[in-house]
Amino acid sequence: YSLDSSDGSISTLQWEAGNLIPAHTSRDIFTYDPTDVSGAPGRQFLWDVNELNAAQMAALNTNAAGVADLSGQEKGSQRLAWMRGDVSQERANGGLFRDRSTLLGDVINTDPWFVGDQDFGYAALPSTEGSSYLTYRSSSAYLNRAPMLFVGANDAMLHGFHAGTGVEQFAYVPSALFPRLSKLADPDY
Repeated sequence: YSLDSSDGSISTLQWEAGNLIPAHTSRDIFTYDPTDVSGAPGRQFLWDVNELNAAQMAALNTNAAGVADLSGQEKGSQRLAWMRGDVSQERANGGLFRDRSTLLGDVINTDPWFVGDQDFGYAALPSTEGSSYLTYRSSSAYLNRAPMLFVGANDAMLHGFHAGTGVEQFAYVPSALFPRLSKLADPDY
């Protein structure tokens, strides 16, 4: 929503993030591999042995009760595709997973966090700290940064939305949540 400049009241709806989630095949969703010893544990949230470790894949190959899918009938790749936003996996479309009214999970018990080019006043700090902050604030990296709104949602993701357009720029799935991810797709969720 925009704010009315005369009195600060809420004005018109500018965008609805749940309606602006990119197609599941083009979303940038990332996770973390805690077993990686190479020093580059960041991974894409894709069904690929080069992206997810064996434990993460096994967790996605379990049903909501934590029981492993039968051999040859593993559904982990379908669960992951559903989490990425593939609606063909929903019951209404002949799939096995929960129907959703929006791809964005409920935003509940989370505080949105805005990141932009606001001045926090650190230039008033004495000595090098203040002058370093002024140098940083005048850099092109700072001046050209996109205004972002970060929010956690009940879809196991931290979402980063462009604050001006509302379009999701990326999402992050914490590795600690893998043992519970299958529950999200369950029709009885």
